[in-house]
Amino acid sequence: MSRLHSLLIPITSLAFLLSSCDKPSNESGSGTSDEGSASTEGYSVDPDPFVATTEVVAPQTEEEKMWSDIYLELNVAQQDYLLLVTPTPRGIELVDAFIEKYPESPLLEKAMYLAAISRWQSYNYSDAALKYGAYVEKYPDRSRSTLAMTRYADSLLRSDQPELAIQAVEALKSYPAALQRQWILAEALALTGKVDQARKIIMDWLYSPEAAASNPLVVTRVQQLLDRINAMGTEMPEFAFADALTGDRITSDAYKGKVVLLDFWKSTCNPCMNELPRILDLYERYQGQGFEVVTFNMDETFSSMQNAADVIAADWPICHDGLVWQSPIINSFGVTRTPHTILVGKNGVIRAVNVRINTIERLVPVLLAEPTE
Repeated sequence: MSRLHSLLIPITSLAFLLSSCDKPSNESGSGTSDEGSASTEGYSVDPDPFVATTEVVAPQTEEEKMWSDIYLELNVAQQDYLLLVTPTPRGIELVDAFIEKYPESPLLEKAMYLAAISRWQSYNYSDAALKYGAYVEKYPDRSRSTLAMTRYADSLLRSDQPELAIQAVEALKSYPAALQRQWILAEALALTGKVDQARKIIMDWLYSPEAAASNPLVVTRVQQLLDRINAMGTEMPEFAFADALTGDRITSDAYKGKVVLLDFWKSTCNPCMNELPRILDLYERYQGQGFEVVTFNMDETFSSMQNAADVIAADWPICHDGLVWQSPIINSFGVTRTPHTILVGKNGVIRAVNVRINTIERLVPVLLAEPTE
């Protein structure tokens, strides 16, 4: 086992829980890249005939040339079994074409993985679920399979398919990193209204000997997940602030009887900026029916917030105090990462926490159709 593998195995639980936009933690514990949190213990070594070496060799065959184009277009980086990409539409088209053209290629495993991770890192979770599912079905025992299994379940959850996510976790329970997928299961259960079952999964682990021996950062993240689940069914915290752009006073009282989305974001958070245009479309479609959006920006500087707000061009309120994670209003909502969302029904009760845009798009009309109490 390589030194990298031995370092990764104790922290298999971090991939699902950590985000590039997380609140900084004072807890001890090793960090990891987004791709670097899966154990490869017990898996076969991947055949990898065209791994880059220090000697530059020009591709000879049409297959090699196409593969080289994929690597350049997706800016593929590889360290041990880990793959990182910078996805582009052309790169995704190229890797899809490669899979179709060379179904017997010794590079097919890596190509299928690139097809999946490119969708994941493009925040196209619906397609990522399909690609990860295909990868896991064909390659259940490769070094990248553990992470692919977790991403498969998580993609289903993020694309608003919680029932399928539950089924996936159950089907994969005998494979490594099953505990990590239990946390996805908890969020999926909560999203389908089974909050008590979700809470029990988390509580059982937090009070287990395994938790006591775990990385403190992992325990912190799981506790934060429990806090998000516990927030469901509670009343929206009161708030008051001066709109960052207009100076108007904004209070929670003004939103009584409305369906409200509270969105916590920052300009450097790529998934935040990816979702906000779709949130704006939803806002413009349903505002006349009682849907409102209140946003909380977590940039340090006013100019960063303003530049991003100008791009989004929405007329919803923006709270910005520049205090980021030290902001009292941010802390009152228990926010530990961005993007973070809280969806509130007409009765002022929180109905969903930390859900992605597909789920928000489904729930908003459902909540608007509910009678006003």
